[in-house]
Amino acid sequence: MAELSVVIVGEDALVRHGLAALLSGLEDVRVVGLLAPAESEAALGLGAAVTLWDVGRAPTTPPEGPPLVALVHDAERAAELLADGVRGVLSRDIEPARLHAAIRAVEAGLVVVDPSFVEAIPGARMNEDDDTLTPREREILPYIARGLSNGAIAKRLHISEHTIRFHVKSLLAKLGAGTRTDAVVRAARLGLMTL
Repeated sequence: MAELSVVIVGEDALVRHGLAALLSGLEDVRVVGLLAPAESEAALGLGAAVTLWDVGRAPTTPPEGPPLVALVHDAERAAELLADGVRGVLSRDIEPARLHAAIRAVEAGLVVVDPSFVEAIPGARMNEDDDTLTPREREILPYIARGLSNGAIAKRLHISEHTIRFHVKSLLAKLGAGTRTDAVVRAARLGLMTL
């Protein structure tokens, strides 16, 4: 997977450095800048693919530059930011694996909404009634989104790697996807999963 460059913007220097440390543990992510909101215009010159923005409690406007993933306190602020063109809105207590998947999804052109905010944002509801995928395929899809191999998924679900291969192949065919990444993108666009 190609390396993804990220700029982190946030009011609190401690939070900025904490997010940088978290992302530096991912082999395919490189933090290219840590900026306060007043400095966020500098993000334009850093060549980042995505800006990770820790939104404070004070009302602020989204920084200019690469597509934004915002870490917010509540669904109301998340809805406002989506209306302002932010590509991803996540809870500030998101798990590292979900944060990684969200940054990758935004870089791929998707809009990402934290599951805890979905009820409060019009048009963000998942299509739970869709029967395109089997329950097992739906169970496997988030693991694919996190970049896990068939073997790693098999260990987590306590089933054989052969069975996982079968379900992944079926999932790709149903979604008309040529690759695992393409399957995740198509599933997200169809509302079959949230990241």
